[in-house]
Amino acid sequence: MQPPFVPNMHTPPFIKEMSPYIFSQVFDVPLMASYEDIVHPETGLLDYILSSETRDRIVDAALATTPVPAPSSERVLTPPLPPIMTPPHVAAAPHVMTPPSVERPMSHPIEFTPKKPDSLFWSIYVAHYGVDSFFAIDNKYMNAEIEEKQQVVDFMKSNRPILKSLKITLAATEEIAGDLMTNRETVFTMLPVIAAYYNCTMWLVSMTTGTYMEFLPGGARDTDDDPGRHYVIYRTKGDRRAQYSVDMRTDEARVANIDRIRGDFLRLEGSGKWLRGVSSYKVGELQEMAEKLKLDVAATKCKKEDLYVAITRHCEVGWL
Repeated sequence: MQPPFVPNMHTPPFIKEMSPYIFSQVFDVPLMASYEDIVHPETGLLDYILSSETRDRIVDAALATTPVPAPSSERVLTPPLPPIMTPPHVAAAPHVMTPPSVERPMSHPIEFTPKKPDSLFWSIYVAHYGVDSFFAIDNKYMNAEIEEKQQVVDFMKSNRPILKSLKITLAATEEIAGDLMTNRETVFTMLPVIAAYYNCTMWLVSMTTGTYMEFLPGGARDTDDDPGRHYVIYRTKGDRRAQYSVDMRTDEARVANIDRIRGDFLRLEGSGKWLRGVSSYKVGELQEMAEKLKLDVAATKCKKEDLYVAITRHCEVGWL
């Protein structure tokens, strides 16, 4: 029977290459030319390796080279080992990743990022229905997304006056309805309709550009006295696509954060048309806007048109 330490037919090449050297050193036999010489039955090497005489000779040689301490007549007192103290069982605390320098209740996360292809849609969904409803969908997210978008389309068909108050034309309504049901991702032109459907005021904040867009519920509806209908969605530009997350603060903390956004960020007119016409701004206003965005042109004296172009390009690049 082939010994277990002898390589088989599936032996890697580097093992076959080293085998002749290993066997010649361990068993004191002439160096074989190749691995095949070791395992060839005519060489008789395997029988030699497995013989009792060879095994006994190797063991005796190993013992002869190992020094054995002489026995001592003196009694050596060995101090007793200290008892092993076993610490009481303590349950390991869960590892919680907390963003630095952020004050918030420990039981309430600041943001939630849905790990879905259309993270903008699902961020708005979580803002309206809650994160528990998001996880309750289980593995039927595609069906839930289609059903929810169909509800938005049905709302558009039966609430034309609300859309008209948002200056959404009939042609634009039809285009948005088609995009909702066919696009893989939610685009900015859909957001006024979605805000109207959820009857909310929604802030879409670009953390990359320091700007934001605000979408109102439309009609005579007002959410000023209902902080629960103030939805804040954050946009962060990644290498491939933008990532969206929803503000999960309490109503009171979220309202305070919205005030901070209004003070520190620049409000845009909407997607595609970031600013009003250049003639509607004064040079000082554009200068303040450039300073808020921390643009290089803010530190220099530029013409009105140059400031306007710099701000517009900053928004176009950041919101791509």
